Amino acid sequence: MANEDFYITFTGTADRFTAFARFFDRLASTKVAIEEEGPAKKIGVLKTAIRNPAWIDLLDDSAIEKLSGEDGWGLEDILECVLNGEYRLVRVDFDGQSGRLVYDPWAYPFGGTDPLKALVQAFSLEVKRDAFWDGFAEWQSQNA
Repeated sequence: MANEDFYITFTGTADRFTAFARFFDRLASTKVAIEEEGPAKKIGVLKTAIRNPAWIDLLDDSAIEKLSGEDGWGLEDILECVLNGEYRLVRVDFDGQSGRLVYDPWAYPFGGTDPLKALVQAFSLEVKRDAFWDGFAEWQSQNA
């Protein structure tokens, strides 16, 4: 069972969560597949995964617009950071108004949570709490 201490909470609408959950599930399974390849093949498999045009098919117009802006994270940046992050993506839950993204770090440092928060925000969900990151207020103000 995964450590439930590592999570990001968010709020939003059911339709935005549905789009996010579909992308998250693909991202989590891709991350597992890359790790199973082992260190010798990881770089090549990672590059192929990031460049796969199928990611765009999982995005709707709203998410594409957010990920194409000049001010924030781009799709390839999020994919590279999350797929390289030293953690397992456990699951996402949603109760109709608020949700939780649970991840399980393998060690510290594990790559940080900024790309995970950027992913949540790309789907117009509002990050409410990052259980790991002590400087959340500062992060939130710099992205306001």
